[in-house]
Amino acid sequence: MRVKEEEKMKMKMLLEDHSLVVWA
Repeated sequence: MRVKEEEKMKMKMLLEDHSLVVWA
């Protein structure tokens, strides 16, 4: 379960990073 949470956070971070790149 802990690993899944970490994966979710990683995905969220990646998505946010992508959004920043798109908006830049």
